[in-house]
Amino acid sequence: MNKFSFFFKSIKNVKDLQAATTATYLADIVLALVFFVVFLIVANAILYERGRVDNSWKKRRAAFFIIGFLTLIGSIAMNYFLYFTKIGVAAFRTKYTSTMLIAAFVAALVYFVLSFVIVRFVSPKDSKLATVFSRK
Repeated sequence: MNKFSFFFKSIKNVKDLQAATTATYLADIVLALVFFVVFLIVANAILYERGRVDNSWKKRRAAFFIIGFLTLIGSIAMNYFLYFTKIGVAAFRTKYTSTMLIAAFVAALVYFVLSFVIVRFVSPKDSKLATVFSRK
């Protein structure tokens, strides 16, 4: 049996639903970490602006919130296509819908908290990341 066969089988009993719920939360945390790495790459790729006033921090902050929103939307879409479409029992769909939404908000929360902590407290004060939450 293939170790990834769970992604392709239909969910028709409580055991499969519980496995899908656990997999949903784990996949969403991994997704939040992936989007965090994407944020780090994008924030460092945005160049400082030339001139007297540097407004590049606004672009970095916008990227922070856009990627956070994409984390939320990406989580819902991933869970919908991986698990929700494979649920065969209507009552399980209702239960999984709440799980899917909670997991999406958990993923977004992990992204925002992790990003804030790393940017605000871990990154060097003169780095591009430190400008994301600057008070200019």
